[in-house]
Amino acid sequence: MGKVSNRWGIGAKVKVFIDQSLQIAEVGSGSGFGAQNSLIVHFGLGSFKKVDRLEVNWTSGIQQTLENVPANQIVVVQESHRRKYPWDF
Repeated sequence: MGKVSNRWGIGAKVKVFIDQSLQIAEVGSGSGFGAQNSLIVHFGLGSFKKVDRLEVNWTSGIQQTLENVPANQIVVVQESHRRKYPWDF
């Protein structure tokens, strides 16, 4: 959920690091006229029980990292109010 970026996080890039692999997805909003896609980003983890690291790169430039995230759940990430540097936009 965006606080500095747009509310729904559209355009945010999400990276999932598991073992030696990386998966990347972007939050999208629609695929056609009058259409709305799910704003949930889904990653297939196979038999892995946790994500080593999850990174969210918001459109505001804010980057957030979560570590050792258990599998088989919906994780709601709320954007931090703070940018890395005060002069960042």
